Amino acid sequence: MIKKQLEIIPTVWIQKEEFFHNLVKIYYMNGIRKLRINCTRRSPKKYIDEINYLNSICEEEVGSCMEIMIDIPYPRKKIRIDKYKGEKNINKGKTLYLTSDFKVYARENNIIYTKTDMKEYLDIGVNVVVGDSEPEFVVTQMKEKEHVYCLHCLKSGKIKYKKSITTDKLKFISNTDTKEIRQFKKMVLSINPSIIALSCVESAEEVLKAKKDLGVKDSVQIMAKIENEAGSRNITEIGKVADSVMIARGDLLINCGERGFVDAMERSISQCEKEEISYYMATGILDGIVDNQLTRSELTELFYLQNSKCKGVIMEYDKCNTAEVFRRMIKYFRKTSC
Repeated sequence: MIKKQLEIIPTVWIQKEEFFHNLVKIYYMNGIRKLRINCTRRSPKKYIDEINYLNSICEEEVGSCMEIMIDIPYPRKKIRIDKYKGEKNINKGKTLYLTSDFKVYARENNIIYTKTDMKEYLDIGVNVVVGDSEPEFVVTQMKEKEHVYCLHCLKSGKIKYKKSITTDKLKFISNTDTKEIRQFKKMVLSINPSIIALSCVESAEEVLKAKKDLGVKDSVQIMAKIENEAGSRNITEIGKVADSVMIARGDLLINCGERGFVDAMERSISQCEKEEISYYMATGILDGIVDNQLTRSELTELFYLQNSKCKGVIMEYDKCNTAEVFRRMIKYFRKTSC
């Protein structure tokens, strides 16, 4: 029996170094035709410049442009923290301090800076997660400084690099945020991407509104990211107005909790397969390849994906931006017989 071939969409970290040119060639030689750019960490203008540079590399190295998929923080966005330069390993009981006021504090190891007004997002007493699924904190506030929030660690973990803070209060970008909407629209018109991935979609109406707000052409596909319970419950209606959906398992786990995650996953996958909605899985599987320690659970998950109706996988950029690692990884996604 010939297993189907999953479509693979690597997430690209665009670099000026020469080896990046070689990586683009390796993508192309292995059948990769779509590249995802995570446009949630910097200004749209910088991404416009980077993607234009990426297109020039594709033209030079493989004689054509890849299909570009941009992942934008719209209609909802997370709190993006400034590059964290403190301790990487955060132990239970440790307190970090969160502030948007750069003037009050010199950079210290226990301070996390963001460019966001915390009052829009955080409530005292709620739990938040920094990064993927760890570490976990409870939010308190310094009485003498109202603009500083304390994050008291409940679950040990590691902050690897520039990350987001995930809470239940993901900000919805409304009509009042006209500056942000204009920036996203300019980005879409300048780049003319093949696919736009919308963050944390909860309803079909949000997809339709995004198309209007961003001036999306008919030729551009919309991928709706399912990242919380509301999105999973409305996935059938969302799938009717989007070209595909991305099931973002890491965010689902954070936003739904362990028990709610299982229900959300089962609900999302069963509805996509029942209604014939094209769905992709955002995945960190085959992480073991990076350390040359492939696990049985990773192979089991790969077997499941190849035998499901999942159309493809969205790979994390830290697993896709080294040529040697990508070459080792790609063979596990190729057609195999049994």
